[in-house]
Amino acid sequence: MSSPILVTGGTGTLGQLLVPRLRDAGREVRVLSRRAQPAPADPGVSFVTGDLPHLVYISIVGADLVKFGYIRAKLDCERLITESGLPWTVLRATQFFDLVMTGARPLARLPIVPAPAGFLVQPCDADEVAARLADLTLAGPAGRVPDFGGPEVLSFADLLRGYLLARHQRRPVVALPTPGIAAIRSGGLLVLAQSDFSAPSEFSGGKLTWAEFLSARLTPARG
Repeated sequence: MSSPILVTGGTGTLGQLLVPRLRDAGREVRVLSRRAQPAPADPGVSFVTGDLPHLVYISIVGADLVKFGYIRAKLDCERLITESGLPWTVLRATQFFDLVMTGARPLARLPIVPAPAGFLVQPCDADEVAARLADLTLAGPAGRVPDFGGPEVLSFADLLRGYLLARHQRRPVVALPTPGIAAIRSGGLLVLAQSDFSAPSEFSGGKLTWAEFLSARLTPARG
């Protein structure tokens, strides 16, 4: 009988998509949570505290190139994991579409929509990342695996224009010079910019585009 799989962050955006995939694979899942949770409807899912078995960690593409606080913290976590002595797998992914949409929503209310010039990203679908994480979890420890990104490289201005188009909103998008993002302008957040995993055969990529994601998630604005 297979051992239960412990999912850390199982109540978050990605975790809520990962848990049912592991259940579909026939595995019992335990979700590590810092706070008490109501009893789940699925008897194969339970909320617990405990030790870490095979540790599968989701990090961010460019963690060693882009020095923003949250991304730097991800790199620190990677180092702790690799030095922990535990069996481990680390997957770096680009920004989720959900996060991009959360940032686009308030900006789209402005009469003129600002965007940082040269801010290049390769966003991906969280559900596709969940599928990849499920496969990695079931396969066993693999160390650092190829990075995961979406099928398109877009500027933040492009993302905002796509959001406005999906909402049928007319707003000018203005790209503004932004200091402190030289690493991002150089492709620091892009999968294909990472030296360790630049070969096309090693690129683990998503299929869903930004426009397809928006079409499925948004309804046109009224008026």
